Amino acid sequence: QGTAPKDIIAGNAMGETVIGINGKRLRSNRSFLAMKSFFESAISQSTKTHINATEGGAHIEGTHIKTLQDVIDENSTQKINTTRTLNETFTSLPYIKPDKLLVEFSKMSSKIKSLKSTIKKADDTTKTIFKRLRQIKKTGKSVHSFNNLPPELKKQINKVDKLHKDLDNTKDVWTLVEEITMDGLKESERQKQQIATLQNDPSRYIEWLEKNLERLIDINKVRKQSLDFLEKNFNDTLFFHKKEQDYLQKIDKGFEKEKNTLNLAGLYIESNNLWPAKPLVEDLLAAGENSGEVYFFLGCITAQTKSITDAKNHFQKAKELDPGLEIRITSHLKSLGNEFLNFARYFKTLPGREISVKYMVKKGLQYDPDNADLIQELEALLRKDLETIQSHAKGETLSLCADIISDWTAYASDNTNIYEKLPNNLTGEIFFYNGKLLISQNDIQNALLNFKKALNVLPESKDAHSEVIETCFRAGDFDYGIEALNNAVAIDKQFATYWETIGDSLKDAGQNQDAIVAYEKCFMILPEKIELLKKIGDCYVACDQLEAAKAAYEQLKTKLKNIDPINPAIK
Repeated sequence: QGTAPKDIIAGNAMGETVIGINGKRLRSNRSFLAMKSFFESAISQSTKTHINATEGGAHIEGTHIKTLQDVIDENSTQKINTTRTLNETFTSLPYIKPDKLLVEFSKMSSKIKSLKSTIKKADDTTKTIFKRLRQIKKTGKSVHSFNNLPPELKKQINKVDKLHKDLDNTKDVWTLVEEITMDGLKESERQKQQIATLQNDPSRYIEWLEKNLERLIDINKVRKQSLDFLEKNFNDTLFFHKKEQDYLQKIDKGFEKEKNTLNLAGLYIESNNLWPAKPLVEDLLAAGENSGEVYFFLGCITAQTKSITDAKNHFQKAKELDPGLEIRITSHLKSLGNEFLNFARYFKTLPGREISVKYMVKKGLQYDPDNADLIQELEALLRKDLETIQSHAKGETLSLCADIISDWTAYASDNTNIYEKLPNNLTGEIFFYNGKLLISQNDIQNALLNFKKALNVLPESKDAHSEVIETCFRAGDFDYGIEALNNAVAIDKQFATYWETIGDSLKDAGQNQDAIVAYEKCFMILPEKIELLKKIGDCYVACDQLEAAKAAYEQLKTKLKNIDPINPAIK
C-alpha cells in the first residue's frame, strides 16, 4: 500500500524482527510490522483502553498486556446468538456472481500475458545493449556520460527505460504478488545502494550503466516468476470453471448423466474440492454405480474426512474393480503424505510448535508410510524425546516424562510397519524405558513384556538382558528367567554371576541341593570365582554329604595355594 515501515532491520540473520510482549526478539514480516505501526499510531490518538491479549505476540506501544482468559472472564459476560447474526448478515449482502469474477480473471490473465511480453522485450533489448557496450570497451573509447554514447545505443537505453516504467505502472497486478516479489525488491534496493557509489565517477560510467542493467534483468526474473505463478492460478481457475459448467450443463440436460457426474466428481477431487464431490459420489453409489473410479473418489474423500483405515478399504475395493487404479491411488496417498510433510517443516520454523510437528509427521505417515523424508523427521523427533527420557532416567525422575514414553510406546504398537523402519537402537530404547517406567509403577507383567520387546530388537543390549532376567525372577517366571539368563551368558559370561545370586537365594531358603546346581553353573562359566567352592562345600555339609563337601574344600585349598599373594583372587 506504500505505507510500509521504514525502520525495518535490514540484513538481520533472523529476517525482520520485533520485540515481543515477553521481552524477547521475535521473527515477523513486513505486513505484520505495517499493522503494528498502524495500531500504535491509532492508539496514541485514542482515549480508550487497549489490551494486548496475544499469546507471545509483538509488543504494541500503548497497550495493557493481559492473558486471553482474563480478558474473556472480565468482558465476555453477554451471550450472543452468532448463528442469527451471521444469517442476518449473509441475507443482507449482495450476491457476487461468479461469472463476473471469471470475466475479471480473464482480463487479468490477458494483462499478465502482455506484461510477460513487455518483460521479454526489455530483456532482449538489454542483452543487445550489453553486447554493444562490450564492443565499445574493446575499442578503448572513453565514455563518461549518457551523451557520449552512440545515438542508436541511447535510443535502446531509452526504450528499456520506458518498458520498465510501463511495467512499474501496472500496480493492479503487482499488488497481488507484493509479498512474493518482496525479497527480490529488497535485493534490488541493496544493489542500488552499491551501484550509487559509482554514480559520481565519470571514469566508471559504463560499469555503472552495466550494473544498473543487470539489476533490471534481476528484477524482471522476479517479476516473471511471480507472473508465472499468478497466471497459472488464474488459468487453473478459469479451466476449472469452464469444465465444471460444461459437466453441469450436460447433467442438467440428462446427457450421459452418470458419466458426467463421475467426471464432475473427478474434477472436484483433482482440485481438492472434497465437499462438492462428496454428495456426487454418494448419489452415484446410491444409484448402483459400482466402478473402481467411484470407490477411488470415495477413498480420496474419506482419507481426509474420516478414518484412513476406511479410506484404504475403499481404495482396496477400487483396485479389485479396476487394477489400473493402483498407480493413481499410490500417487494420491503420496501427495497427501508430502502435504503433511510440508506442514511439519513449516511448524518447525515456529517456536513452541513441537506438538504440531509431531502430529503432522505421524499424520503424513498414515498416508505414505514409506516416505523417506517423513521417516527421517520421525527419527529426529524420537531422538530428541529419547534425550529427554535418558536425562530423567539418570535423575531417577522417569515419571515426569511418562506421557512421552507412553505416547511413543502406543505409536510403536499401533504402527509396527512404520516403527520397523527406524533404527533398532531407538525403537528398542522406547520399549526399554517403558519397561522401567512400568517397574516404577509396580506393573511387573507389562514391564516384562516391554523388556522382552526391547531385547527382541536389541539382542546385544546388556541392560535389556539384565532387566529381563531380574524382572522374570521378580514376576516368578523362573523358566523364562533361566532361558533369558542362558541367552545373556552367551552374550557376556559375566551374566553368570546371576547363578550365584540364585544359589544364595536357594541356600537361604534351605534348598541346598538346588543351590549347589546354581553355584556349579556359575563356577563352570567363571572358574576364577573360587569362593563358590566354599559355598558349594557348605551346601554339601548342610545336605550331610560330607565326602562331597570335603572334595569341594580340598579343591578350594588347592586353588588358594596357587593365588598370587600380591594380587589375591579373594580376600
